[in-house]
Amino acid sequence: MENTRIFSEEVSIRLENIWRKNAPQIYKLCCKRSSTKEAADDLFQEVALKFCKYAKNLNLDTALWPWFYRVTLCTHFDLYRREKMVLPFSVLRENQAAYDVYPEQSSVHFRNESRENKAAALLKTFMQVLNPEEALVTELTYLGGFLLKDAARILTRNRGYLSKLRCRAVNKMRKEKRQRDAILEKIDAPMVLLEDLLTRNNEIS
Repeated sequence: MENTRIFSEEVSIRLENIWRKNAPQIYKLCCKRSSTKEAADDLFQEVALKFCKYAKNLNLDTALWPWFYRVTLCTHFDLYRREKMVLPFSVLRENQAAYDVYPEQSSVHFRNESRENKAAALLKTFMQVLNPEEALVTELTYLGGFLLKDAARILTRNRGYLSKLRCRAVNKMRKEKRQRDAILEKIDAPMVLLEDLLTRNNEIS
């Protein structure tokens, strides 16, 4: 796959040579980031298409491997989001159709989907306390599946800084969860007391 031609005969031989020089490393990185050979081939093809598209804007007199490396990681992230159907929270929280009688298999799917929507809504609630940078690091590492070192290369930030940023984001979300649980406990307390009183009244009578 890494020896496949991506340019037509009319394109500069120099671009073809640059691609052939970096293609083995690019394909090795694609295989490392992908779980199957088909996924690696798709990722490799996407990187090739982006190189064809942006080659005219690149400085060909410099080493292009850092550019290829970043494009490969970003493209992998895009394909991962597309494959996992990561949708905006606003779409996930749209009103669903009214519940109807389904076959057993369909009803199981409906319950799983409902649980996923609830989890997405809770996650959105907890992430509201984060600033944009904290939210981005959290999505990349926890939802996107990227290692911290890869996220540091993508965001061009220090790995230690991102680690502290992620820890701070997790602590904020934990604090928000504790506050939410405390509010729910206060709401449930009168109901528990009422149920206890009703139970005792029934025992006496």
